[in-house]
Amino acid sequence: MSEQRTAVVTGDSSGIGDATARHLTGEGLKVVCADRRADRIEALAAEIGRMAGVCDVTSPPDVGELCAGGG
Repeated sequence: MSEQRTAVVTGDSSGIGDATARHLTGEGLKVVCADRRADRIEALAAEIGRMAGVCDVTSPPDVGELCAGGG
C-alpha cells in the first residue's frame, strides 16, 4: 500500500500556480494551496477541495507556520 503524495503549491491564487494546483489535484495528490492573498487562495482551495494556507514565502515565520500545519 502506498501513501498519498503531498504537494505544496505557492503563489497559486492565479496563473500557473492555479493551473498547477488543479493539475496535481487531478493526479490524485494531496495539495496544499499557499499564497499571500487569503481571499483568493481560500476560494481556490474550496473550489478544488484542498487545504489553504496564507503564506508569504519571503517570511520565515510564515513558512514555518505553513510547514507546521497552520496558515
